Amino acid sequence: MNPAVKKGLAIVAVALLLLIPLAWLHGLVSERTALREQAIAAVARGWGGRQMLAGPILAIPVTTTLDNGRTQTRDWYVLPESVDLDVEVTIQQERPGVAFPSRCWRRHCAPILVRATTNSLSS
Repeated sequence: MNPAVKKGLAIVAVALLLLIPLAWLHGLVSERTALREQAIAAVARGWGGRQMLAGPILAIPVTTTLDNGRTQTRDWYVLPESVDLDVEVTIQQERPGVAFPSRCWRRHCAPILVRATTNSLSS
């Protein structure tokens, strides 16, 4: 057999042998990525998931007299035209597992300043 062919076959054999540890590393990286995603999901579940903040609603009790003489009390709800929120939130690192840090809100309540404007009510 030609020495060049022997060298070529040896190179192919070495390349195929090196694919085995490469496959092991790929499996390890995939497993670590899945564990990281699970750790982040566990922290998100522990902190309540998505946070939603709604603006203020002004409820005005209104008493009206019906045609039969009875009175009825209902609430009129007035929504602001614009809301300006000034919120200070601090993020801290948490380590739920051994190796996967994730960012979480600080555990104490953040100060929230709310300014809302509405049109003047006219009857």
